[in-house]
Amino acid sequence: MIEERFARLRAVIEAWETWEAERGKEFQDLFERGDESAIRRLMEEMQTLRRRRRALEAFVQRWAEGGSQSVGGRGGDG
Repeated sequence: MIEERFARLRAVIEAWETWEAERGKEFQDLFERGDESAIRRLMEEMQTLRRRRRALEAFVQRWAEGGSQSVGGRGGDG
């Protein structure tokens, strides 16, 4: 059961990586149109997503791959 949840989290990470990789074409289009405000919004969105992805990757690595049974603070100081 817990393994399934971590598998779902890994799928989310992969989806975010794919989304980020696909933004290259969108950036190119925005630059060609000179849409600075849209470029800024997209960059902010990508930065936010990148921070979330890194935090989620760290969580998965710590708890799923680290082998701890105290996920989410259960059984610990939480």
